[in-house]
Amino acid sequence: PEGFVVFCRASAESPQTEEIVLDTGKLAEEAGTGFADVTACKVSDDHSVLAFIVDLFGDESFELRLRSLGGVHGGSSGRDWAARFSRVRSVEFLGGSPDLGV
Repeated sequence: PEGFVVFCRASAESPQTEEIVLDTGKLAEEAGTGFADVTACKVSDDHSVLAFIVDLFGDESFELRLRSLGGVHGGSSGRDWAARFSRVRSVEFLGGSPDLGV
């Protein structure tokens, strides 16, 4: 859908090849609301987890969601975690590489 933001990343070895890590149009479509406002989108230090904060209703009911990206741990890329955290406004990764089981 037009008018939505797509978040991408590229590796240092292959900067011309981009990987879509988050498509806000797909989020809005999956939610059935036609709306998706992502206020934060951050990749973990080891590049295996994407954390993003999204409002899918336009009522400022933001929630933190996590998505596996594969990264150095491998695993299945693009798989959303079941855990969601409501009323979150910011997110930071504080370094280190704990095994998050992704």
